Amino acid sequence: MESQYLHMPDGAQLHVFTSQAVGPCCGQVLLVHGLSEHGGRYGHLVELFNRAGFNVLIPDLRGHGKTLGPRGHVADYTLFLDDLDFLIDQLASEHPRLPIVLYGHSMGGGIVAHWLVKRHHPAVCAGVLSAPWLHLTNTPTSLQVLLYRIAAAVFPNFTVPAQPPIEHLTSDREASRRYQEDPLIHRRISLRLAVQAYDAGLASIAAAESCTIPLLIVHSPDDHITSASGSELFAQRAPHAVLTLLPGFAHEYHNEPGWRTVAEPIVDWVREHCREAVIDEARHRTETPSVEKLSG
Repeated sequence: MESQYLHMPDGAQLHVFTSQAVGPCCGQVLLVHGLSEHGGRYGHLVELFNRAGFNVLIPDLRGHGKTLGPRGHVADYTLFLDDLDFLIDQLASEHPRLPIVLYGHSMGGGIVAHWLVKRHHPAVCAGVLSAPWLHLTNTPTSLQVLLYRIAAAVFPNFTVPAQPPIEHLTSDREASRRYQEDPLIHRRISLRLAVQAYDAGLASIAAAESCTIPLLIVHSPDDHITSASGSELFAQRAPHAVLTLLPGFAHEYHNEPGWRTVAEPIVDWVREHCREAVIDEARHRTETPSVEKLSG
């Protein structure tokens, strides 16, 4: 994967990875990673999409990876959505005939879900949520939430540990070793981000019917980090959502033994919906009369 820094409208510099399709390109995937990690951990999944004919772009979220800023913190959660708007606009302007699919894992899945219910772009034809942060498995009590809100209002930048047991992320030894030795993984979250991500998950479920594009959600019922219950509620309310449960998988399905058995059907699903989007766009262009015809 190639990498570069993009200058965002608010002056921030966002580090992004890009990787081009092998052979003819049929679509573009904008992939959003999870808390504490970075886009460089998705090389094997990117390669799978590339070989299937997709360009892929992965930003290092604000407060993550090689993007500058305090680790595990963002000034406001809506900046994540603004960054997606910017990146989608860029992809659409570079390749206006190629449909775009949003793919988010964990906190990235929560961000994508929130974008899908709050924002819109005609080039985005489908979405994939992998173990999205909508509900947490260890649900905080009302008192804990209240205390976090008070603390976040006073000390928004203060970070607390966010370090789940490695076996909750993946059961693969090599993937575990790479994670533990990765210097870009920070294992922190600010009080403000924790509260806003929690709120965004609940708000996304409440507004799931606003997500009107095809959506594939994959989640393990055995996930010890994010709860499949949130995905189930979202899928029940979103009109075109499909939920696939992955019993026995840890949080990061893409780093589990046998990950291809999940990833390859996802890629096939994405390819099919991009194909349908291209057909629909071609039909729309054919059926829409030109200005010349109208004036004639």
